[in-house]
Amino acid sequence: MMRILFTFIMLTTIATAGTPQMETLEKLNKKNNFYFRETTLVSVLQSLGGSVDINIRFHSRELAGKTASIEQQNISLGNALEMMLQPYGLSFTIEQDGGLRITSAKSESTLRGVVRTAPGNEAAPSVNIFLQNTRFGTTSDANGAFKIRGIPPGIYDFTVRLIGYKTLQYELILSSGKTLDLNLELQPDVLQMQAIVKTAHRERQVIQSEVSSFSIKTRQLGMMPAFGEKDVFQSMQMLPGVVVTNEFKSQLYIRGGNSDQNLVMLDGAVMYNPFHFSGILSAFDVDAVEKVDFYAGGFCAQYGGRLSSVVDIRTRTGAGKWKNHIGLSPLSVKFLTEAPLWHWGNILLTARKSYINYAAKKMGGEVQPEFYDGIGTLTVRPSKHDTIKLSAFYGNDIVKLQKSAAPEVMTSTNLTSALNYHRDFADRLFLDFKTSYGEFGTTQPQPLDKNEAQLNNLKDVNSTLILRYSASSRLHVQAGVDYRETDIYYKSADPVVAEMLIDKLVKEKAAFVQGRWSPDHWHFDLGLRAAQYGNNNTVALEPRLAATLDLYNFLSLKTAYGEYSQNLVTIYNENDTYNPVDIWLPPDPDLALAHARHFIVGANYHSTAFMLSTEIYYRTFDNLTQYNRERLFADDPFFIQGTGESYGMDISAQYFADRWQLWFGYSLAKATKTLPFTYPEPGLDTFAPRYDRRHNLNIAIEYKITDRFVLSSRFHIASGLPFAFMIGAYKRWSTFVINAPSDWFAGPDALKDYYLTAIMSERDAFRYPTYHRLDVALKYEIRWGRMQINPYVQIINTYNQQNVLYYDVYAKPHTTVPFLPLAGLDITF
Repeated sequence: MMRILFTFIMLTTIATAGTPQMETLEKLNKKNNFYFRETTLVSVLQSLGGSVDINIRFHSRELAGKTASIEQQNISLGNALEMMLQPYGLSFTIEQDGGLRITSAKSESTLRGVVRTAPGNEAAPSVNIFLQNTRFGTTSDANGAFKIRGIPPGIYDFTVRLIGYKTLQYELILSSGKTLDLNLELQPDVLQMQAIVKTAHRERQVIQSEVSSFSIKTRQLGMMPAFGEKDVFQSMQMLPGVVVTNEFKSQLYIRGGNSDQNLVMLDGAVMYNPFHFSGILSAFDVDAVEKVDFYAGGFCAQYGGRLSSVVDIRTRTGAGKWKNHIGLSPLSVKFLTEAPLWHWGNILLTARKSYINYAAKKMGGEVQPEFYDGIGTLTVRPSKHDTIKLSAFYGNDIVKLQKSAAPEVMTSTNLTSALNYHRDFADRLFLDFKTSYGEFGTTQPQPLDKNEAQLNNLKDVNSTLILRYSASSRLHVQAGVDYRETDIYYKSADPVVAEMLIDKLVKEKAAFVQGRWSPDHWHFDLGLRAAQYGNNNTVALEPRLAATLDLYNFLSLKTAYGEYSQNLVTIYNENDTYNPVDIWLPPDPDLALAHARHFIVGANYHSTAFMLSTEIYYRTFDNLTQYNRERLFADDPFFIQGTGESYGMDISAQYFADRWQLWFGYSLAKATKTLPFTYPEPGLDTFAPRYDRRHNLNIAIEYKITDRFVLSSRFHIASGLPFAFMIGAYKRWSTFVINAPSDWFAGPDALKDYYLTAIMSERDAFRYPTYHRLDVALKYEIRWGRMQINPYVQIINTYNQQNVLYYDVYAKPHTTVPFLPLAGLDITF
């Protein structure tokens, strides 16, 4: 509870103050019920002063035309006065005789600082920070920094809260015209939430108006059972609106969008192929990740270039003391070290290498995948106003296909580096400058010519400048410019056209402005992004709008609308069971930009132990660009364009008690595409894409058996995905003409005289059976001095459900992961 006391009365003065001041202070702290509707402020002050016997002094001319409306129960008189005076920039002070004087609030205080988490002294973003029973509150940024301005001087009950950590609460004394700097450290709590919905906190003053937004922290990424090892994208599959087509692909399909419509960034640098094992595992070491901000739709004007969603991954800055970590999972072994650099910075380095290729070779497997990667971050703080962070990622994949004595080899390399600079110029002005460089390259054997490799190389350079200005505690504005150059080289031997060669430099320029205005009970986010793409100099104007209405302290309504455009696309086939790698290409210059619209409405409910978020969305896609899989002749278009739409409802809920917690995510959705096709006859075809999943339910439970034993489980049940099934076949005699993709040899081995050509059903005529799977995990903690050892066991597909992966041409079902026990070990010292 806040107790009003202004700056010129210091604590020592209060202790010896005369009776009039102490009596007035006691009266201001007494609680009562206040009801005034559109009453002149002069009348309200006179009425309140007379009712509590306080002489309230003011100049009638300064209050002329001002009214007050307040309907509050059981709050202090001081709080009631502050709520009525603050909108007009007014405050009050206690005078020597115990009277109150209404004054202009020019001597406001500022509260700022940095929040970190123990034991690693890591920056803590998205922390709720507020002054109890006031409208003053904020959340920490990506660096754990926060700032609250315009606070009247006095004594406040200060609260810092982050789910999964112990709440900090204590009194603060704010002096007139001064800035109070704080360094805060949060201690871990017993339980960790799996995913934190960034929506309204129970305190109305710290509401977050981001729509379709989730934030996942480092500790939460490794809580649920995962296939092989803890993984960023496998954790995200728990969120509503997220679909994967099978367990062997990490590509995410968000609310009816293609996998190449997701903007994936690492410290602000775009990742074009963020996968290992050709999609089975994401490329990021979870222990090097600070947090993942996921926007399933309606994201703000700062982000562009993709139609569907944003996955913004931030690496850790390193611990405040030297710490090492060794991890042994069923897929890889890794080492991580982190340490402070004296008093001005931190460093973190991690290296990881798979060893499953050795096991596959011993077992005689035809596919022998191998990868290694590393992440490094260097954070420097030359002054309290400046933060510089340099981060880099490197990964390499080698997949041997041991089909003959001379194996076929697929290789890919991934390099990303980013420099982030943050400058705090003043209490209200901030600057963020980001620049990045990335390379991706892949080499794959040709299906027809073993001597000619398929090559794809991509180089990306990007710079972004953002200025942020806080005009007041209710109005925040940011504006920025963005420039990107993407150099793409692609060479492949086409079965008919002989050779395809693409060598283009694609430029993208963008400018954006985003503002947040927060009048009482409302939060409005208004943004506009203008992007120009160099391939055809098209300028796309993309408005972004969002609004949140806080009906009560526990209930809020939200809505959003946004327009988005995309230039680059991938050569992919959503019906493929296995995609070796995503190949990014620029579309033809004469094609229109792909465009999408997002419409979202929803509601949030919060209590002490329960959070519920519901959203309904509708999306339209125009000029949807896709690689032409029917291209057979040189004059056939390389890309085709069509339309699409998706709509549905996402529900997420979290409940947490003393020793256990429950997470629930459900999606009801439908997606369709309309594309031009040539076969069996030219025309438009409307169909359900491969990732169209009607029902998708995830339930996760974590129970802390003892202080050292933690049991967790995840149950996933979903309706079947659509597919085209072979309904017949006919013989086609072998010729020198290249066969169609649906042909397979069916003649005697010696003769090889004819092939069978499949007759396929309509694209969405069939659906796979319902998918369901239960995974469980048990983790144990051992402490030995400064060393912490965490062995764990997992059981994937506990009851050995035979989920269908695909049907072959003979209608035989091939199933996914069987009953699979796994074990691993984490050591920190």
